[in-house]
Amino acid sequence: MLLGLAAIWVVFALWYAWWQADGHTFTTGWAYSETGIRDALLHDLPGTVPADRDVLAGFAAALPLLLPIGVDPFIGWAAAVLWLLPLLAWTRRPATGVPDWARRALRGAPAPELSGPLLPRLRRVLLAAAAGTALCWAGTVALMAVMHTWQPPPERRYGTYMLIHLTLVLLVVVCGTLTAAALTGLTARRFPLLVALVAAGTTALLGLAGAAVLGTADGCLGPLNTLATSCHVMPAKVWPTVQLLFPLALGLNIFVAAAVALLCTAARGALRSRHRTAAASPPDSGPAPRRERLVLRRVTAGAVCLTVLALTAAMSLPRDRGTGHISLTKQQLIPTAALPTPSPQVLAAQTDAWLRLGGAGLMARFTTEVLAVLTALQDKAALTDRGFAVTRIRPHCVALEHLATETAAYFPVPDSGTQTRWAALHERGKQAGADCRRGIEEGKLTVFAAAMRSCVDIGASTPGVLDSINAEAGRGRSGH
Repeated sequence: MLLGLAAIWVVFALWYAWWQADGHTFTTGWAYSETGIRDALLHDLPGTVPADRDVLAGFAAALPLLLPIGVDPFIGWAAAVLWLLPLLAWTRRPATGVPDWARRALRGAPAPELSGPLLPRLRRVLLAAAAGTALCWAGTVALMAVMHTWQPPPERRYGTYMLIHLTLVLLVVVCGTLTAAALTGLTARRFPLLVALVAAGTTALLGLAGAAVLGTADGCLGPLNTLATSCHVMPAKVWPTVQLLFPLALGLNIFVAAAVALLCTAARGALRSRHRTAAASPPDSGPAPRRERLVLRRVTAGAVCLTVLALTAAMSLPRDRGTGHISLTKQQLIPTAALPTPSPQVLAAQTDAWLRLGGAGLMARFTTEVLAVLTALQDKAALTDRGFAVTRIRPHCVALEHLATETAAYFPVPDSGTQTRWAALHERGKQAGADCRRGIEEGKLTVFAAAMRSCVDIGASTPGVLDSINAEAGRGRSGH
């Protein structure tokens, strides 16, 4: 019971952490332009699909909701806790009587007798998961067969075409997962919600695994070939697809499955109450289910838990250096070399938007902190009085460290060359801030002096970078 309460607290804590990080932005209103997103997809993700604009209109409406919620690692961990913990209940020996702590609490009163096993047989849960998994696999095969009939030329099998394919694969997995949740919600007599979560999570995992296997063999499947142009079975080529779909299939999808299970359980309860009103049915007195092998249950549950936790941890790790978690971005859907170069007018407008949405604030704060350090260095006590350094310089060094983290989480500057200079500036500021703080705290004058020289160099480089950004944005304003 305590473990279950702790798990619920973890789920709520992770949701709260997501709300503090991203979710609170929804309180200010809908900040996304569906028209702008659709036009960007048409421009940046070209491809040959029927009714291109109608399909992309659906993506433009869904992406702003999926991106901040569906792919956040907090949601993935919360979903993992929500369905893996109930799965562990089948790794314990079946209860044969009232627990000792309950007998002690009764203080000599007669203990109630168990009317039957507390948990349903694991085999029944796995049967529901098998039905959902079969639906996922059959749906993925049917999807690949249909998409093969309007497969574009090899050079255009990216962008919109690939986006359509991945979205439909995700929808197939979601349908299979919700089917498993609905089946268990309608049939489970005990703990229908917990049983449905286990069935839904298992279905999502196996359904995604089936899609990954078919994606690995893509190109060797004849009438099922969808994206690949030649037959090369390479598991590594499907990893980006797993990175893309896993946070949605085993993250937000699990919470949707829980809602479906609750609705099915409520509907079954309403129908049962009506049936009992008309004619009470005798309780089921069938034979008790046969005990499954405990070792097999533990091996099965352990393998599932380790797989999900390992994949969830992999999805939460930064990509390359300083990059956040995996996200549905066009870089994952189209080769970088195939991205068209934006026109000068578009680049200027993008830079202007970058400034207005928060870039100007980051620039102002960075300039303020660097100038504060340089101003403090004008005092002779800066390098001789440790107390002066603690009160007048250290706070700005710490601010430079934090500001570098905030900048890395914000959108990059649209111009790639300027973004490289902007990121390098903050990387130098972060390093100088860390050395400054360490030199003051540990009393190392040489480390502190080197950090101050870096701050002077940063102060000299900052105006050029800021002028480049402002000049680019100015061309966008003059074009309106």
